[in-house]
Amino acid sequence: MDLFNRIYANKKIGKALKKLKTQKEEDQKENLDKYKEMVGLIRPVNNLGLEIKKAQRSKV
Repeated sequence: MDLFNRIYANKKIGKALKKLKTQKEEDQKENLDKYKEMVGLIRPVNNLGLEIKKAQRSKV
């Protein structure tokens, strides 16, 4: 009976670890999407800064 309980517990632990792993992967994908959004918002601002610098140089 003890052996059966160990096997059952190992299966439960294995399922829990697999679920945790998939949750972690989903979180990483979500964080990557958020990062891409942030970079997408930052880059146009940087480009705008470059455009302003170019305009200032051309005036001088």
